[in-house]
Amino acid sequence: MKLRFRNSSFKSVLNQGTELKVMYFPSPALHDRKPVLCFTNGGEAAPAVVPPALFRSPVLPVISTGLHLALSDKKQLHQELTALLNPQKDEIDQFLLAQREQLRRELADRRQQYSLTFVAAVKEFVGNKLREKDAEVDRAARLLAELEDWLSHLLAKSTAWQAKAMANQAVATSLHAQLQKAAASAAHANDERRGESLAEDARSEYVDPERKQAPELLCRSCHRRQAAVVIIPCRHLCLCLECHSGGDGKRCPICGCVRTGSVHIFLFLKRIPKAENGQRN
Repeated sequence: MKLRFRNSSFKSVLNQGTELKVMYFPSPALHDRKPVLCFTNGGEAAPAVVPPALFRSPVLPVISTGLHLALSDKKQLHQELTALLNPQKDEIDQFLLAQREQLRRELADRRQQYSLTFVAAVKEFVGNKLREKDAEVDRAARLLAELEDWLSHLLAKSTAWQAKAMANQAVATSLHAQLQKAAASAAHANDERRGESLAEDARSEYVDPERKQAPELLCRSCHRRQAAVVIIPCRHLCLCLECHSGGDGKRCPICGCVRTGSVHIFLFLKRIPKAENGQRN
């Protein structure tokens, strides 16, 4: 038998797992047995009097115990739950949409901030590299300018030395020609004097004791050794090797001009033997 309770207190009791039983107890007043509705929980029975009209009804009403609801109750409950959950669902959807939009904005802001930070770091790195390269280019340009100046100075010195060498070569050539001419003249003069002396010896055996020796090219500084150095620019053959290597070769002893160069020459002059005093035997 199913019982339908209109009272919510019965439903709450049944929902807590209470077992429903219909028991008959004797009534001392009416001397008959009436059905009594009892709730049992853990073996104990709590009687509750049910009106007799409830049992005398030809069509017993359907009582829901809360365990199996009727179809109309299910539909009504579904509608109530739907009406209760729809606003909450809309609120949840709106909340999720707002959170998604906020997350999208935060991600966009972070991405933009990261991009700006990355671009700034790249600009700083590239700027530092460009400044370093500019400094290297400036150093290279200064070094190139210094090298060009030094090269110009060397070219000027080389040109001056070449001009000086050409001038010295011309002077040396001229002096060599003069020396050859002087040597030839001296050799010719010696030959003539030797021929004359032989003729005189042939004519007479008497030798003049006061006859002087042919003059030699002596050093004008020490007057003892043979002159072998030509002073430039005056071109005087007036110093020996010892006086030239010493401190006497700074000026020409003949004209006194300052020496700018010198040329060493070799002369091969025959010495005339001194005549002995007296007659030959």
